[in-house]
Amino acid sequence: MAHYRTTRDLQERRRRLEAARSTFDGAHPDTGDLDPGVGDSWRRCADALPVAHTASVGLEDPDATWSASAIRRAASDIVDELGRLAISEDYVAAITDGAGHIIWSAAGRSMTKLAEQVNFVRGANWQEAEAGTNAPGLALHTGRPATVFATEHWCEAVQDWVCYGRTGARSLGQPARGPRPERHLAARIAARPDHGHGHEPTGRAAADRQPVGPVGPTPLGPGHPHVE
Repeated sequence: MAHYRTTRDLQERRRRLEAARSTFDGAHPDTGDLDPGVGDSWRRCADALPVAHTASVGLEDPDATWSASAIRRAASDIVDELGRLAISEDYVAAITDGAGHIIWSAAGRSMTKLAEQVNFVRGANWQEAEAGTNAPGLALHTGRPATVFATEHWCEAVQDWVCYGRTGARSLGQPARGPRPERHLAARIAARPDHGHGHEPTGRAAADRQPVGPVGPTPLGPGHPHVE
């Protein structure tokens, strides 16, 4: 994938994506600068969700679900490290259950506020059918790592974010397919992609090397050299 090393590069990429979105007819997205998986997601969302939609809180007791979670028992050290990283670097990191509900999250101060504004909070449902095109939802839908940049998101509320997601069922020794395996997902989300100089590919790299794949979001700004 191309590297976007400056604010201008990021803004140009976003401009092309906005153009693709403006010409999307519900069935045939312009795939020139669009990940094919994102285009497929747009088609699934077109007849189901208004762009003004936001994720809703659908899990009454996420803490209880997290307490019973396999990932909490099997990878507590990774989760603790992820939480420290998210807080110290002002990221947002989250883990969902197999239905897309956030059952664990951690964030730095400013990203906590931004996450609350778009309902990226514990108990909220971020599967694609409920929150539109987003990396956590896309990864859950496909079973593959996903990246969603800015206006690739279906819903307007998160079009200033970049997120990375990955499922982790296999790493817990569970079947990748079957009747609702406990797929856990970590998300990395970056705020305001048009206000910074880019961001490093830490999210995808961490997702690929970690047993479950949790990573945290980073604000785009000076010191983050490029988008991968």
